[in-house]
Amino acid sequence: MAETAADNWKYEERKLAADAAEVSEEMTLTINSEGRLGEWPGYEKNGESQWDEGGGAWGFVKHYRWNINFFTVGLPYLVIMLACLTWNLVMNIAWFKGWAGGNFWLLG
Repeated sequence: MAETAADNWKYEERKLAADAAEVSEEMTLTINSEGRLGEWPGYEKNGESQWDEGGGAWGFVKHYRWNINFFTVGLPYLVIMLACLTWNLVMNIAWFKGWAGGNFWLLG
């Protein structure tokens, strides 16, 4: 027997309802061991949190990795990029009289 659009619609509706129930069950807020509300369940494996950075220097690096990345990669890149842009504008406007006097082939 051929599958009809109505059958497909009912199947999708049941599937979406089951998925919504599963997500709702996963996202239920629980109270953590310190008595605070807002701890999401399912983030611990074998009693250890996957987000635990640990201590020491490696824990510091893992915790502040985005800040370290910004100051060691992003900020120097931004400064060099702005310096090159400024150099390009100054050189072309002041020294080359505005990109060779507005030459069509150089501007195009």
